Amino acid sequence: MLHNAFKYRIYPNKQQQEILSKHFGCVRFMFNHFLRRRVDHYSVTGKGLSCHDTAFELTELEKHPEYAWLKEVNSQSLQQSLRNLDTAYNNFFNKRADFPTFKKKQGHQSFQVPQYFSLAGNRLTIPEMAPLKVAVHRPLEGKSKQVTISKNPAAEYYASILCATENPEPVYSGGEIGIDLGLSAFLITSHGEKVEPGNHYGKAEARLARLQRRLAKKRKASQNRLRAKVEVARQHQKIAHQRADFQQRQSLRLVHENQVIHTEDLAVENMVKNRSLAKSI
Repeated sequence: MLHNAFKYRIYPNKQQQEILSKHFGCVRFMFNHFLRRRVDHYSVTGKGLSCHDTAFELTELEKHPEYAWLKEVNSQSLQQSLRNLDTAYNNFFNKRADFPTFKKKQGHQSFQVPQYFSLAGNRLTIPEMAPLKVAVHRPLEGKSKQVTISKNPAAEYYASILCATENPEPVYSGGEIGIDLGLSAFLITSHGEKVEPGNHYGKAEARLARLQRRLAKKRKASQNRLRAKVEVARQHQKIAHQRADFQQRQSLRLVHENQVIHTEDLAVENMVKNRSLAKSI
């Protein structure tokens, strides 16, 4: 059994954006609140809090009049944030990640809905709000397990639906190829093929610099500055999409045509420290 994510662009109206903003804020508050709670509890008692302990405290917290606004959002999303925090702790203890950090209001925002959601046609239904308009570019496959609603710095909203699917039968092509990382060329294969670099950042660099100069001139904390900040984020998002599309097309072609792929063992992280080559790499 495999788990695949199907990511769709969603288009909430203003009222739905306000409800989503409440969900983002409440989930972020729960994560930060109980991260601080677990750190303080350990510093005082020398013992940690489990996910079950924090879930019990969440129930008590919702009863407090000061935190009545927590009841305005889906309670399962709040509980899922506690499980995410527990996963972050486990990843740290198992040396798979750094110690969890507090979530910020700026930047990428998200929350999960583990149950009671459905996708029918071009409408996604989740608790606590009217159906969301979705751009369905491919059908779902498998059994839906969870949906993650997210917002990026470019003010774009997405729904990523996790589905359980059957393992596909592998298709063997029998080819074998070697790949060399290049600077003048994106890659050079052992068959003599050269793939030219997309240079998406270089092509957009002039426009990006212009947008960043415009942002720098705006008064801090003003609405014009917020709008200019979104424009810069959208330009970065466009470059990221172009780069990802280019890389996915190349990698998909290579794995379909070849059974064995050889690559160089390069320390790319060290190579990008060279100021003259970093941008090309």
